[in-house]
This record gives sequence, structure tokens and C-alpha cells, in this order.
Amino acid sequence: MLQELPDSGKNFEYTAESAELNEVLKDTLGENNFKVHLFVERLGNIWQATGQVMSQQDFQCSRCGADLKHSVNLTAREIIMVHPEMPRSGKNAKVNHSTELDPMSPDGLILHQPELHVGEFIRELIILNEPLKPLCEKPCENPYLSSQSPSQELPDDARNPFSVLKDFKLNS
Repeated sequence: MLQELPDSGKNFEYTAESAELNEVLKDTLGENNFKVHLFVERLGNIWQATGQVMSQQDFQCSRCGADLKHSVNLTAREIIMVHPEMPRSGKNAKVNHSTELDPMSPDGLILHQPELHVGEFIRELIILNEPLKPLCEKPCENPYLSSQSPSQELPDDARNPFSVLKDFKLNS
């Protein structure tokens, strides 16, 4: 419960050895070790959560399929507001808010009850920062990937897909 936190704030430390978040983070981090540091403090009628998440994720290269480890080093800065759920007709969409332009500004989280589920919060941070197309750090070793092999000059006909039309003649 957020209201039970002292006004000076509280530190939370979680690791794979402490096992509090192992089950929640299992689908995102697998069996990799992790370290989560989170500091939650009250700022008037809102709370601020700052901290860091360090771990690794198991992925496969989107080009060659090789197994690889992706380093997770996230910094969290989140403003948490508690607001009761609005009726369906009371919700408005706001787009292009000015704070979205500054990458150093905090993100916002609205909770309907004053309970912060740290595991779900950390899991969401990790998932939102996963790479869309994980790639090997060095060129892939798959011989079928010509896109990463040394560049070979293509004939002029191969560069232009319309070159086959140059010999095309209509019978009229």
C-alpha cells in the first residue's frame, strides 16, 4: 500500500536470490539473474518511483536464429497517481502531450487503488524496452545471408526491377 510508506520514502531491493519477483519475471528474464533497486517516495498527493533494473534476456537473432543474450540496464523514473476509475463516458483520450517530447521527463502511471505491484511494474518496464529485432553484435555466420556477406556488385539489370521491360515489344 502506497499510503503506508513513510514520507521520506522507502528503498526496495530484489534479486533472483531473494526470489520475490522470480515467478513474475520468469517469462521475460527466464533463468537469468537480475537486480532491481526501486525507491518510492511521496510527493504531495502523488508518488515517485525511481530505480534501476539490471539483468539479461535470452533472444534469438532475427537474421540467423543464433541464441544471444541481450543486456538489460533500465533506469526507471515514474510518477504514480491514484485516481478512481472513471465511468466509461468520462474517459478522454489525450494525444501528443508536451511531456512526451522530453526523454528525461518522468513517465506517468495511474493506479485505481493505492497498491503498486512491483513485479508487474518491473515486468512492464522490461517488456517495453525489448528490442523489436534482436541482432547478433557481429555479422551473422549463416552462409545463406547474403545481406551481411561482403558486398558483391550486381549487374545493372539486377538493380532495376523494370529492366526486363526494355526488350518488351507490343504487337500492334
